[in-house]
Amino acid sequence: MKKICSICLVVLVLGMISGCATKYPEVDTVYIQKNGTVQEATVESFDKSYYKEEELEDFINAHIEEYEGTYEKGSVVLKDFLVEEGTAKMMMKYDGYQNYIDFNGRELFAGTVVQAIAAGYNFSGDFLAVEDGQTVGNAVSDTEGAADSAAVTGAVDGSTVTSDEDCKVVIINEDTDVVVKGTIRYVSAGSVTVKDKSTASVKTVNGGVSYIIYK
Repeated sequence: MKKICSICLVVLVLGMISGCATKYPEVDTVYIQKNGTVQEATVESFDKSYYKEEELEDFINAHIEEYEGTYEKGSVVLKDFLVEEGTAKMMMKYDGYQNYIDFNGRELFAGTVVQAIAAGYNFSGDFLAVEDGQTVGNAVSDTEGAADSAAVTGAVDGSTVTSDEDCKVVIINEDTDVVVKGTIRYVSAGSVTVKDKSTASVKTVNGGVSYIIYK
């Protein structure tokens, strides 16, 4: 409900994915498409006694109109919105990751490893290799959720994960699932859990970014 409340009260947050009668995921999910577009599904509990479905949808559309006053029209699209069984679901499409940043005010990068380095990302921290949809090694977190470097087994460093210039990367600093069009090769240790070959779950650590490298 946190994201949905912030839209209603501050008209600032939202969600995404595409298509009518699309099957929603169970949790918030960011989808990185091959053509560079970004889709986001937001799934949150909804209190009808406090908010009306129509009012919430109007808030979202008003925010899009406000955004289009500054940025390119059609670069952010509400694809679907519904409330069912006490859950609000929103599906949005962004022309690119910069539109996602500008609209939501949250950090995201989606591109090649080379482009990420050029953009100033240093691929710091420990990484875990991924094989057949599972990480090789593990990271033990301390009581505050930060990965203890000494407790990371099987870790590799940034020079290893950036050695293949054909790889792509998603860099993000929010709690969400991420789905890529490819096979995940490496992930940040301690903040990213691999769910399958193309899906990872991110839990931010001390506000830092998480990396998902894939090919």
